[in-house]
Amino acid sequence: MNQGRGRKAGWLVCVLGWVLAGISFRFLPEQIPIRFTDGAPSAAAGRESVFLWPLIQIIVILFGRNRNMLPGALGSLLTDSQYEWAVCGITGFVLLIEALVILAVLYG
Repeated sequence: MNQGRGRKAGWLVCVLGWVLAGISFRFLPEQIPIRFTDGAPSAAAGRESVFLWPLIQIIVILFGRNRNMLPGALGSLLTDSQYEWAVCGITGFVLLIEALVILAVLYG
């Protein structure tokens, strides 16, 4: 199996996150609700906070390179390729959450 495809895919997902944040930034309102109480917004952040999602993706990729951070035998449970794809899946999940948050702010 070709090593590095999962890592490249993870970076591609991260780039997509930055593109999505960059494109949506100008369409977002000045304040984005970040906390809700009884269905009503109770706290808000500036629209710049949309760039935190791609930043989280970068952190996941960078920390995901170090398998020694995993507890016990968990680091050896997956092959290198499977581990890279798992990290890619986590960044993809963050991208999905980013897209859902943007859609909720724009159309919710």
